[in-house]
Amino acid sequence: MAPLRGTGGGITGFIVAVEDITKRKDADRFREEYVSLVSHDLRSPLTVIQGQAQLLDRFAEEPVVVRKSAEAIYTSSNRMNAMIRDLVESARLESGQATINRVFLDLRPFVADLVARLNTGVGRERIKLEMGEQLPRIQADPVYLERIATNLLTNATKYSAPESDVTGTLRA
Repeated sequence: MAPLRGTGGGITGFIVAVEDITKRKDADRFREEYVSLVSHDLRSPLTVIQGQAQLLDRFAEEPVVVRKSAEAIYTSSNRMNAMIRDLVESARLESGQATINRVFLDLRPFVADLVARLNTGVGRERIKLEMGEQLPRIQADPVYLERIATNLLTNATKYSAPESDVTGTLRA
């Protein structure tokens, strides 16, 4: 805000500049909520890792306890790594530093390879895949597509009954 002065030096009016900062405030609020959510989500697998490490220390002579603790540590550390990777990637996307490299992909071999690699992890042999006969070629970034599919399948594995299969269906 600034005064407008007339020829005699007296104030004849004001100039006011106003900026709508609603979007910036919304972005700040979203960032705060996101950081809070991520920090909470990172603590969960870290707590499992710490607890399992303590069990390993106490029951080092019992192979069943050692094996289960090692599996829990492996699974939780992978979850933390994925969350940290997603956090870094979202920061890159927000700042405009991420690049999307689209290429043409044949979905059948791409997804089959992904599921085969996922099934090598602890407890992941439950993932089953059903693919339609005619799948189109798509244009996508294979890194992002793999990350999305991996998140979907690992979450389905994590939140389903331990004895059940997780079935993904892919069709045109």
